[in-house]
Amino acid sequence: MEAQQQIILMHKETEVAAFFIEPRSGIISSRINVLDEKHLPIPVQFAPDNEFLTVQAMNKWVACRSIPNSRNNLSQFLKQYDVDSNVAASYKNFGLNLSDQYWFKPAEKSITWHEVNLFGNDFATLDFSLGRQSLSPDCSSNGELPKEWRIRAGKRLLYKDGSGPLKQQPHNEVFADKLLSEIMLDHVSYHLVKEKGKIFSVCETFADANTEYIPALDIIGVLRKSNNDNAYMHFFRCAESLGIPINQKAIDNMLLFDYIINNTDRHYGNFGFIRDANTLQWKGMAPIFDNGNSLWYDQADKDMVGRNQPAKPFRDKWESQLKLISHADCAVSSLTAGVIENAAQDVFAGVENISDARIENIIRHVTHRSQIATKLLITNNNYL
Repeated sequence: MEAQQQIILMHKETEVAAFFIEPRSGIISSRINVLDEKHLPIPVQFAPDNEFLTVQAMNKWVACRSIPNSRNNLSQFLKQYDVDSNVAASYKNFGLNLSDQYWFKPAEKSITWHEVNLFGNDFATLDFSLGRQSLSPDCSSNGELPKEWRIRAGKRLLYKDGSGPLKQQPHNEVFADKLLSEIMLDHVSYHLVKEKGKIFSVCETFADANTEYIPALDIIGVLRKSNNDNAYMHFFRCAESLGIPINQKAIDNMLLFDYIINNTDRHYGNFGFIRDANTLQWKGMAPIFDNGNSLWYDQADKDMVGRNQPAKPFRDKWESQLKLISHADCAVSSLTAGVIENAAQDVFAGVENISDARIENIIRHVTHRSQIATKLLITNNNYL
C-alpha cells in the first residue's frame, strides 16, 4: 500500500488547506487543516461545521472538477496516470484546469503557480498512444463528451466531439452560437473543425489568468433551502447571500433561449459566474456556453416532438420551467422562420447522419418555440 500523501490546496499562490490523500484512490484520509478560509472553495467554506462533512464536501468538490466516471476513455486516463480513480488522476495532474485558479500542490514538492499554471505555460494534450504523462487540462475537465484542450496562436481552445449515432452536438453548438448572436445574448463563440474524419466544436476558454468560473452548483448549498422556496427562488437567495451581482432577467433570458433550442442539459454545472481570482470579487454572469445537448440530439427523426421534453435545472419539464420566467427581455422576435432556416441550412446541410427531414424538423420546432417565446415576452404571462 502506498503511503499517504500530503496535499496543499492552493489558490494561485495562496495556501488554502492541507490534508492527506490515498494516492491510488484520491480519497481524503485526514481532517482538513484550513489555512485561509476566505479562499476555500465555496462548497467547502459553507459546509456544516463538522469535520466529517467538511471532508465530504472537499471530496465532492474535487470529484466535480475531475473527468467523470462516465467518460468513455476514462480507463485510458487511469492507466496513463497509474491510479484507480478519476480523482486520483486529477491529483497527479496537480488539479490544473482552464476554468479556475485552484490547484493541488504535493507538500514535498517546491513548485509555484508561476511554474505550472496552464494559463501562462504550455501544456500537452494527452496522447494515449504515446503512453506518457504530462501536465494537461484534459485531466480536470468535467463533462461526459470526449474533449481535449489545445493551444493555437496563443489561445486556449477546447475541442469537443459528439456522441451517439448522430454526433450532432458539435453542430448544435454552432447553430446555438448563430441564434445567440441574433438575439444579442452574451455567449461563448463556437466553430467547427474536421480532423481525421471527426467533427469537433471549438471554443476559447472564457477564464483567464486573473479570473475564474464558479458554477451555480458551487453556490446552491450556501443556504439551507426553505420549504417556502422552489429551486429557482433558492438559487437567487444563495446568489444574493454571496453578493453576486445578478438580476433575474439574465437567468430568464438563458432559460428562454434553452427552451427555444430544447436544451435538455442546463444543469447547475453548465451556468454560473465569473470571479476575480485575486480579490475574490464577483464580476457577474459567465457567458452562455455548452449548448450541445439540444435540438433533440439523442432522438430519432420520428421521435422529435415539441411537448413533454426534459428540462434543467429548476424543473424537469419545459412546460413547467417556462412558468418561472417573468423577466426575460432578449430579442427573440428576431428569430424569424427565415433566420432559423438559414442558420440550420448553413450548419446542418450536407452533414453525415443529419437527414434533410431532420433539418426540416429542427427548423419547424425551433421556429414554433421561438414564436411561443415571443408571445411569452409580449404577455409576460405563462399561458401554456
